[in-house]
Amino acid sequence: MLDAGRMGLADLVFIVSFYYPAQLPLSYYAYLVPFSVTLEESVGLLDEARPFFEQEFAANNLKYMESCPNSQEWFFNRSINLDTPDWKGLKVRARAD
Repeated sequence: MLDAGRMGLADLVFIVSFYYPAQLPLSYYAYLVPFSVTLEESVGLLDEARPFFEQEFAANNLKYMESCPNSQEWFFNRSINLDTPDWKGLKVRARAD
């Protein structure tokens, strides 16, 4: 999708920035740590970083419009105390939609 937007093949593209670490390094690192902040904090951080994202996208012949932070949902097959989690024996998986 990045190339389709950069080359003008599409007028509007939705880019999952962490698929393009070489072209969008700042955006890549902004989404790298999935357990770092709450959804509300994420929105605030993305607003503060907006000028830097705009520069990064402009360097790729794109206009930055908006970031879409996602919430993290946890599903366990056994009871977990999130205040003192015991991760031993758990297989942790992540999915990007």
